[in-house]
Amino acid sequence: MHKGYQGPIPSPDFMQSYAQIDPSFPDRIFKLTEDNLNHQYTHQNKMDVLQFCGWASATIITLVAMGLGTYLLMNDKDLAGFSFLIGSALPSIMIYFTNKASRPKNK
Repeated sequence: MHKGYQGPIPSPDFMQSYAQIDPSFPDRIFKLTEDNLNHQYTHQNKMDVLQFCGWASATIITLVAMGLGTYLLMNDKDLAGFSFLIGSALPSIMIYFTNKASRPKNK
């Protein structure tokens, strides 16, 4: 018969069995679990910051390009102005509609 466990730490029965082998095993298992969870939280926080930085830089680049397009349109550079406006807005529009189409519809 096979016994196992799910989750970050074993059940009390398993912990007692490990303690019979070596009394330091339960403490070492708890320490390992705490270190692993701490690493996961730190990694997730870094990923959240990087995701925000990516969003912010994309927003700034888009706004600057649209501002440049507006400036060019105001100074009689029609082709370049429209190119900057459409070229900067088109990726954002495409991402919006792609995300909207891939979301599950709630009824």
